[in-house]
Amino acid sequence: MSCRSSPWRAPGRAPTLDRAVTKARHWRVGDVVRHAIAIAVSRLDDHEPALWTERDPEAVHQARVATRRLRSDLGTLHDFVDETWAKPLRAELRWFGAELGQVRDVEVLHERLALHAALLPDTEAEAARRAIRRLDADHMRARTELLRTLREPRYAQLHRALHDAVRDPKLAPAASLRATDALPGAVRPIWRKLRRAVDALGPAPSDAALHQVRIRAKRCRYAAEVGPSHDTTRGPCRFRQPPRRARNHPAAAVEGQGAGDRARRRRMVATQ
Repeated sequence: MSCRSSPWRAPGRAPTLDRAVTKARHWRVGDVVRHAIAIAVSRLDDHEPALWTERDPEAVHQARVATRRLRSDLGTLHDFVDETWAKPLRAELRWFGAELGQVRDVEVLHERLALHAALLPDTEAEAARRAIRRLDADHMRARTELLRTLREPRYAQLHRALHDAVRDPKLAPAASLRATDALPGAVRPIWRKLRRAVDALGPAPSDAALHQVRIRAKRCRYAAEVGPSHDTTRGPCRFRQPPRRARNHPAAAVEGQGAGDRARRRRMVATQ
């Protein structure tokens, strides 16, 4: 299907902030909210056409990151936005992110299983190939569901709501505070939750426990990067590195791996 078949495609890109990122130290929290929304919506707009075509293998991943990150940013900034406006928007982002995740999870599992299958001895390789063929069928079904989602009025409403949010986010009075003063307090609770989760891990944590730490680590990274600058000494939030205990813990390797994938691969091959 051509990307022009999208009935919800906006005629142009999402509007972005016209103030210089280099002046971020002067930003109010409202500027950070606008920046976070504009970046996420622009990213989603860039990759939405390829969701219809499969020409770009990264499209689903990038669109999912955009939705997940904006949902996380709105959560981090909840004290600075109107709750009655942000809560339903976050719920719809969760819904669309889950729809994208149905496709992306199969893609990741397929890629990793294929990589491991290439290393298996001949006596086990056929079972892995059967599992991969099952994943091919799963991917086709997930793609069909995603295309159906993109045609739904619910997605059209989300698309419009996101572009409206770029133009006119609903801010709380606290959004007028200087970002450098207000944002560390918004990030600190997320940081502490990550530290507690890492401290609670035993010497041989389960896949489920590692997965939860991975989620918290990603949420903490998103929160620390919510401002326009990723420099460790500038921008609204100055702490970028995770706690040393978290960096040195074996769970640190989970970030980027997808905790639980190993168990799913083992179960899938074992059932063949």
